[in-house]
Amino acid sequence: VYTLNIPADGDYVIGLLGLRERAGNGGDDSFWVNIPDAVLARPTWDASGWVRCGGIFGDGEQDEMVWDLARDWWFNDGEDQDPVIFTLNAGPHEMQISRREDGTGLDAIALLAVE
Repeated sequence: VYTLNIPADGDYVIGLLGLRERAGNGGDDSFWVNIPDAVLARPTWDASGWVRCGGIFGDGEQDEMVWDLARDWWFNDGEDQDPVIFTLNAGPHEMQISRREDGTGLDAIALLAVE
């Protein structure tokens, strides 16, 4: 659980940084993300608001650090889709992140404003 202080009302996406090699070990490549009081541009697979980010970090060199954006993999049946947009009011918010597989790990998380 992370506490965010949003400087201005607006739309945001979540960036996730990870080592591709770690994700390639047995498919350890998915996370759940949630900002409970955010408004999402479209519904998620579950009314709880949790977004399943599966298959992140893509294909390529195993020793690369790779940024990917939180996308609702489950909602679109695994097909490529646009990043999930979280609409937030200025002020404090809670961001929740959970891993799905035991070997999954993140090296950095970023909240990015959408212009």
